[in-house]
Amino acid sequence: MPGPSEVSFAVQRSATIQWKTFFRAALPVAGVVGFLTSVQSALGWLILLPAGTVFTIYFYRRRQPYALTAWQGAKLGLAVGLLSFAFFALFFAGESLANIPAYRQAMEKLGEQALASNPSPESRQLAQAWFTGAHGVAIITTFLFMSTLFFLLLISSITGALVGVFSRD
Repeated sequence: MPGPSEVSFAVQRSATIQWKTFFRAALPVAGVVGFLTSVQSALGWLILLPAGTVFTIYFYRRRQPYALTAWQGAKLGLAVGLLSFAFFALFFAGESLANIPAYRQAMEKLGEQALASNPSPESRQLAQAWFTGAHGVAIITTFLFMSTLFFLLLISSITGALVGVFSRD
């Protein structure tokens, strides 16, 4: 019969996240989510990211059968979100570089929409200084990347935490 220190060591060891096992399941899911997110599909953001996070954690738990904590689920969800963002960035950059004039035109159109939404002349002038020209395209692209990263991490970490809470045996 094992002593108390042997049992706690076994429980502690099994409760650590096995990242290699997790990433095997997460990479293909993140690739699909990243691609669909890069083509501006709500399917990628609102359906596949949470479903992919749940599926990946479920697949991981089948190979590592122990109860997850909410924190562990959130960390696993963050990993899915970060991988999805990496694929999003690759696909988005590929699309943008494939047709630079069309991308620039689309970003300038977003800048014009920002200008049109400012009623006061002072804010219109400030928005025109920020959102026109080459630096405007760079600012809009940076904002797009940062907001995408934020929302992918937020959605996936909340989903992962919920999976952790509801996966208790």
